[in-house]
Amino acid sequence: KFFRVFMKENPTTTFNEFQPIWAAQYTRHFPEKRISFRVPKEKLYADDFLQSANYAKLKIQNWNGSQMNYIIDTNKPVEIIQKTFYFPGWELIIDEQRQPIQFQDQEFPGHITYSLKPGDHQVQLEFTQNTPARKAGAIAFFVGLISLILMLL
Repeated sequence: KFFRVFMKENPTTTFNEFQPIWAAQYTRHFPEKRISFRVPKEKLYADDFLQSANYAKLKIQNWNGSQMNYIIDTNKPVEIIQKTFYFPGWELIIDEQRQPIQFQDQEFPGHITYSLKPGDHQVQLEFTQNTPARKAGAIAFFVGLISLILMLL
């Protein structure tokens, strides 16, 4: 009886609270590995069966929470799905060239995805401090600091 007092129709939980706003609230599948390979324009899962592109090879060089470095060797075009949610500040560099990150994938919304052409590719994914909120905060800080110094003079 005691717990019924606090239970409501939709109790507050922390389920999926970590997901960014562009990630679907409930996704049917989550990538099982750090990096999944998918044949372009096909689904990774068809009726709950994994259909990965087995022609790509991965060699992880460095992997931590804010920086990932790895090599992908593929002999056909491949789509990469990383088991990391996108947030402004992530930067993708493939073969020393900055590339756009796709995060609105239909099958894995909110996850970092990108495409590769055939070849051997050096991939670097890094979470930087280059976010709109940090830039606005830095500008506001310096404007305030300069104003304070001018007021004291």
